[in-house]
Amino acid sequence: MNASATSSDISPDAVAPSAASALRSQRDAVLRSTDGLMSRHIDSLLAGRPSKLSISQLNELLAYRQSLRDLPDLAGFPAVYLPVVPDFIGA
Repeated sequence: MNASATSSDISPDAVAPSAASALRSQRDAVLRSTDGLMSRHIDSLLAGRPSKLSISQLNELLAYRQSLRDLPDLAGFPAVYLPVVPDFIGA
């Protein structure tokens, strides 16, 4: 875009890739933020120790992470919302 271009000169098709890229980056950051929780769970199980996650929490975490991965496949992407964070995951 040149210095004299206005927002009305910008094609909606040109904005969509930028919005999609931004949402994917945000989604990737959220996935990374839950990597540690998954790693601790797996490490505990492999070490023969109890996990701090209950079975229902693990299932909810797995579903949440899959919802994040599926985000780009949703109709209307990138005009979609991130899934709701499970209550047990700290802010």
